[in-house]
Amino acid sequence: MPLTLSQLLTALDDLPSDLPAVFITQESKIGGGYHVTELKRAAIIGADCGGRTWDETELRLQLLDGFGDAHMATGKLTSILRRAGGMMLNTETDTPLIVEFSPRNEGLQLWRVAAVVIEGAEAQLRLTPHGAACRPMQDWSASCCASAACCA
Repeated sequence: MPLTLSQLLTALDDLPSDLPAVFITQESKIGGGYHVTELKRAAIIGADCGGRTWDETELRLQLLDGFGDAHMATGKLTSILRRAGGMMLNTETDTPLIVEFSPRNEGLQLWRVAAVVIEGAEAQLRLTPHGAACRPMQDWSASCCASAACCA
C-alpha cells in the first residue's frame, strides 16, 4: 500500500534529521542535489469506462533530479513538506502521495512511496511505479470488459 503524506512525515520524523533522504526506484537513485519543485493538491472529477462518475483529491510531489552535491537531509525534506502542505487549505494528508520524478529529468514518470528504510548511511524512500488502473475492475474484482456494466 502506498504511503500517504501523513505516513511519510511520520516515517521521516522517526529518523535522524541529518540522514540523507534518497528517493530510489528499481533502476536508480535520485541524484545528489535534487530539488523539491512543488507539492500540489488537485481535486479530480472523472468518469470511468462503466459510466460512473467519481471525485477524489490527489497529492503530488514533484522532484527535479540532481547532478551532484549531497542528498537533501531528512530534516530539510520534512520541513519543506510540512511548510508546503500547511500552505494549502484542507490538504488531504491521508491521500496516497504520487511522486513525479524521472531519472536525469528525461520525461516525467509517476511513482508511489512504498517504504522508507535505512540502508547504509541514508534514508531510502523506495518508489514503485504508479500505473494505469481500471476503476470498475478494481471495484468489482472481476474482468471489467466481460461485464455488461462496463465499456457500454
